Amino acid sequence: MKRQAKTGGEIGANGELYKGGQFIAESDKTLKGSTKRKPPKKQEIAPYKWEVAPEEGLQSIFTQITYYCKWADGYDSTFEVIPGIVKSNNADLEQIQDLVNRWNNGERWYEAK
Repeated sequence: MKRQAKTGGEIGANGELYKGGQFIAESDKTLKGSTKRKPPKKQEIAPYKWEVAPEEGLQSIFTQITYYCKWADGYDSTFEVIPGIVKSNNADLEQIQDLVNRWNNGERWYEAK
């Protein structure tokens, strides 16, 4: 059970001052106000293939184009844009086509803006 500082304040095991009522760090390695970092999320870059982006700020091309495309020669080959779906969703056809071309040429990431 976590312990709270006594009225008037108290110094915790990590050497930092805690005001009365604040929860005290029970370890000398715990920094006041620190939080644990979450590991980066994996993104689907191809059917059933998940990876972490190689750099911060990159987005998977696959997740952006799958809704607007169909497989050209069957599963796991190249994509073809379906213009009707792109238009009905008010998406930019040129931008989607550019991403499809990049994915078909082997790229899996693009810089999200």
